[in-house]
Amino acid sequence: MEEIEIGRTGKLYSHTISHFAPKGFTAPAFQIFVDLPEGPRIFSLVGAGFPIERGVLEDGMEMRLVVEPLADTPEHKDELTYKYVPAGKAGARA
Repeated sequence: MEEIEIGRTGKLYSHTISHFAPKGFTAPAFQIFVDLPEGPRIFSLVGAGFPIERGVLEDGMEMRLVVEPLADTPEHKDELTYKYVPAGKAGARA
């Protein structure tokens, strides 16, 4: 195995709203698959600041990378991870 940088942009391949979450996470939350220009399709969560409701995301839309806490809970607030947000949407943190 080797370490590589993941893409800063990609296209939303598929998404769903999860209404249940394991301990230490909140629900509802978007779970997505993003196709990266480098080739792989990766699983991610959507970054904070977007309403979790139907119609906010559309398969095929451009996404961009953000780094945020894994979850907004005491168990994970200090753990950072990659997430993706719709490119060009206001309120998204870079």
